[in-house]
Amino acid sequence: MSTRGASLLVWTLIDVRERHLRLIRLLRELRGPASPAGREFLRAAGTLVERDLRQFEEQLSRVLSGADSEDPDAWSSQFRGTVVNLARQRFAKLALTQQELYPYLPLDRRPSADIWYFTARRFAMSANLESHRKRIAISFGRFSEWTSRVFQSETQAVTMIPIPLIETATPLRWPLLVHELAHWLLPGGASLAEVARPKLEGALGEHHLSTRSEATFAELFADQVAYRSCGPAYAYALASEAAVSIGGAHHATGALAPDLVTRLKALGPKVETWVSELPSEWFIGVTEKVPRLAEISAVVSELLERFRPSAVRDEVVKIATTALRAGQSISAVRTAAPLNEEDYRSLVSGADELKQAEFFRRAAEEPCTDAEILLAAWMCETDFTATEQVKRVRTAVAHEGLSLETLNNLARFDVTVSRSLQAAYVHSMLRRWDPKIRDNLGLAPWRPVGSAVI
Repeated sequence: MSTRGASLLVWTLIDVRERHLRLIRLLRELRGPASPAGREFLRAAGTLVERDLRQFEEQLSRVLSGADSEDPDAWSSQFRGTVVNLARQRFAKLALTQQELYPYLPLDRRPSADIWYFTARRFAMSANLESHRKRIAISFGRFSEWTSRVFQSETQAVTMIPIPLIETATPLRWPLLVHELAHWLLPGGASLAEVARPKLEGALGEHHLSTRSEATFAELFADQVAYRSCGPAYAYALASEAAVSIGGAHHATGALAPDLVTRLKALGPKVETWVSELPSEWFIGVTEKVPRLAEISAVVSELLERFRPSAVRDEVVKIATTALRAGQSISAVRTAAPLNEEDYRSLVSGADELKQAEFFRRAAEEPCTDAEILLAAWMCETDFTATEQVKRVRTAVAHEGLSLETLNNLARFDVTVSRSLQAAYVHSMLRRWDPKIRDNLGLAPWRPVGSAVI
């Protein structure tokens, strides 16, 4: 995971600006099927958000013109705090605007099916099973916070997750849906409480779990599931929410939950190194020692023993990042080295069946994992020097008025990432579905049912 503290600090401003753009885009998309009166309302709502965006951009220009150094890496602590406070204030204003507009929006009952499929897939559940389809319901969320709740029907429990409206427009923070689901279920769909509580009580020696132990376990378990499922992209999504939240991370189970820095470091050594170089201004409060952290983490690891981390290959992420930046969707890459002359002659002669099988395996493209595509998307957002990020901000606010090109460019990026996730999954499925390809590649048969192993 790349680390650029000052760069991420500046990117916070870009992130808040892009959230404005995404809400404007959603409001414009809703005009099509709306009634005449509805279209007028949506046009007025869009104008309101555009006005807020212009005010934010004007503030951006004034703040950056008052920087105490041309080099963002040399900004004082006071000015760095000014930058983050501006981002948080404008995000809070945007969240309030979304909250006020929401009841009047002509929304469908559910967000795009892609969001549900992504969440179920990353949680080792299947759309082919009716029992799985009944376990998860994703709706539009009025508020900017990420939350979830379980409701018990006559036959089973249903996990309800309202995804913040703006986040339906981009897959960048969809890994947070996996986190929310993991507050209630084990990967694969079994009830978490029924399995976890006895293990946790035994490990801690608590006949009745303390509220703090429950809160610590809830966040560490959900974090670990989302990280294993979605890779470093989850760490980016979680930290970026803390960066713009005035009250701290959106994922906080009351005051008794571990602070966000502790939670991120608990994800593993790679993330711990990455966290040490994040902007300290992103995090509110101090890092405190969490009671029984080691014992609770051990229970989390035991419960997820069979839920292996999703593959994240550095070379694939680089290729995917290049493709996404060029506006091209990507579902698979060829990572094997090309054949040498001797291998080629053996292949042409057809004398060596083992060589032919090896060629097939080396010629076949490897599907990208969701974790690789999502990390590539985050690289497209954040993998710049601090000076480059400032230039991006200045360029964005230099133009008067909101251009259609600006909206289309961001929409194109979001759609390209979403299509890449879909195509990679289909590519992976078809490789195992076709018996000839499957046998030549030495793959296990396709299983349409969710598995605890990703």
